[in-house]
Amino acid sequence: MEDHKSKHEIRESSDYSIFKLKEDNRNILLNHVENLANQMKKIGFCPSKSIQIDSNYNIIDGQHRFLAAKSIGIPVLYIIDDSLDFILANKNRRGILAHDYIKYHAVNGNQDYIKLLEICKKNNVDVSRGCYLYSEKMANTTIIQSGNLKVINLTDDEISEMTKYYLAHDKFITDKKVKPRQLGNGRSVLYIFNVFYRSKMFRMEDFENNIHYLWKGLKWDNSIKHLIEEFLKIYNYKKSSSRITYYSLVRKNPSFFKVEKTRASNRD
Repeated sequence: MEDHKSKHEIRESSDYSIFKLKEDNRNILLNHVENLANQMKKIGFCPSKSIQIDSNYNIIDGQHRFLAAKSIGIPVLYIIDDSLDFILANKNRRGILAHDYIKYHAVNGNQDYIKLLEICKKNNVDVSRGCYLYSEKMANTTIIQSGNLKVINLTDDEISEMTKYYLAHDKFITDKKVKPRQLGNGRSVLYIFNVFYRSKMFRMEDFENNIHYLWKGLKWDNSIKHLIEEFLKIYNYKKSSSRITYYSLVRKNPSFFKVEKTRASNRD
C-alpha cells in the first residue's frame, strides 16, 4: 500500500482490491455509477470529489465514485479519515433518503430500525413510508437520521389491520387520480392513519366508506392539524352523534402529537 501520509492528504491508487464497500452504506444505484463514469471519461476523477475511507480502507463516502472509476479503469483519489461515519460524512447532502439512514442504523444494531424493516417487509410497505406509518410519535427527518425513531407497540395483527386501511386509502386516491398525490402518500397522511387506528375512537370503516362520496372536497395542506380536520369532516359525515373533533382526539391521545426533540443530525 502507499507510504504514510498526513491525515486528509489526497492519495491515489489503481489497486481497487484494497477498497471495501460497507454493508451499512446506502444501496448501490447502477445508473448513478454509469452517469458518474461518463463524466469521469471527460474530466477524470476530480480531487475535490475524493472518496473518504477509514484506515482499514472501508469506504465511508463515495462508493458510487469508486465504482465509476473502477469501471473505466482510472485511479481512485481518496482521503483517509477515521473520524467520519456514514452520518457525519453526509451532513446536509441531498439525495440521501430515509431508507438509507434506516438501513445504516439497522445494520449497526438499532432494534427499532431492525423491527421497522421487518414490519415493512412483512406488510409490503416501502420503508420510506413505513417510518411514518409505524412510528410511535410523529417523526421528522432529524429523528429518522439520528437513530431516535421508535416503532409503535402494536401486535402483528393490529399492524396488518392498520396497514390494510392505509393501503386501501392510498389505492383509492391513486385510482381516482386525486391531486396532489400527497393526499395518499404524504408523511402527515401516513401518520394520521397511525393516530386514527391507535386512538380506538372510531371505526376505520366509516372513514373508508365516506371518502368514496366526499373525496372531491378533500383539500391538501402540509399541516397535520389541517389534514386531520379534513379527514374528520369525512368521518363525521351525516353523523348526528359520536362526532369527533380534532381537539377531542388530541385531548384523549396527547402523546400521538408530540415530536421528539433531537439534536441536528448529519447525512450520507
